[in-house]
Amino acid sequence: MERRPRRERVLAALIILVPPLAGVFLFVPRWRAIAVRGLLAWGHAVLALVAFLSFAAVNAQRLDQGDRYADLGMLFLFIWVVSALVIPFGLAIRQLIAGISTSAVLRPWQVALRFRSDDRTESLATQVERWLAEQRGARAVDGGWIVIEPTVIDEQSMWSSLLVVRGALALLLDNDGRTMTALYRVYPPSRWPLARDFWSRAVRRQALLLAERWNARVEPIEPPSLVTEMEGALAEGVQLAWELERLAVRGTDLMTLAGVAVVTLGLVVTLGLPLFPTMDGALVGLAGLLAALLSAVILSVAWLAYHVRVSLRAFAAGSDRPPRFSLAAFLRRRPLVLFLAVVGATAFVASLGWATSPGAPAWAALVSVAVLVLPPLVALWLGTRLAEQ
Repeated sequence: MERRPRRERVLAALIILVPPLAGVFLFVPRWRAIAVRGLLAWGHAVLALVAFLSFAAVNAQRLDQGDRYADLGMLFLFIWVVSALVIPFGLAIRQLIAGISTSAVLRPWQVALRFRSDDRTESLATQVERWLAEQRGARAVDGGWIVIEPTVIDEQSMWSSLLVVRGALALLLDNDGRTMTALYRVYPPSRWPLARDFWSRAVRRQALLLAERWNARVEPIEPPSLVTEMEGALAEGVQLAWELERLAVRGTDLMTLAGVAVVTLGLVVTLGLPLFPTMDGALVGLAGLLAALLSAVILSVAWLAYHVRVSLRAFAAGSDRPPRFSLAAFLRRRPLVLFLAVVGATAFVASLGWATSPGAPAWAALVSVAVLVLPPLVALWLGTRLAEQ
């Protein structure tokens, strides 16, 4: 994959970080879009700073008197200023590390292996089919199988762990029924020089575990040529694994998350101010922000679990992958997830306020931890179960 020259990426970052430079390049057609982006980011930061200073000047007396609503307003304006100042630097970093040519063709990595079984008590095909029943996305294709992100339990480690290999795996039994060709393939998951070495090690480790499970021997071979139908299914599986790794989030989905977060924030602040009359307004605002963040996390966990499971089930069934509907559509179909996110986040900050209040029992902290952990776990379970319906 080709990238823009380093000088161009550095210049793009400087245009965003230095407003006078952006003003100069505003008249250069090639750099105009980046210059406008940088000027808008810095203009937004200046607007936030002016609002913060103006609010502090107008409400100086109320702030000195410890007015809770004034403290709450100062907190939100301060967070706005900090967020606005981070945006230009984030845009500059994106220019430095991005700049990837979208026209470049990805060249996948692949490793080919051959399993040979000498077990006469049970056929290799039977053992493989038993293992395939445990996989989340496996499709039968022309006498073989395609598996998305194959997994196997590594019982030889200190703790039994699940070894997952990124990409897709093609399995093709030979005519004798005792040998099988395995072809692992993945799009490069990282630009790190050692990424391919780590992926190859994971492949070899998983192959050894499968060989032990199937009572077979494994040896590396040259990548074979696959029939057209299997090659197409493997390419589709590799592409699906790539998309599930990236999980590109659209702007409308982010707006939906932000909307739910704002509703949760307003709910917590509205309830927190009268329920905790001695608590500082800034602390109530922080609790609301924490609840907003937690509600977004709960929603994301349920939605991603649902999307991944639906995509894998569709691939295993051999049907076309369903359209990737938006988060808003998901919430309209599954309002229980929205209820879980808002109520779970609100319950957590309420339990946290109770645990930190004077006279709270020692076990109140455990309740707060439980209320923090349980909603995301329930969201993960709920998203998976909804996908199976």
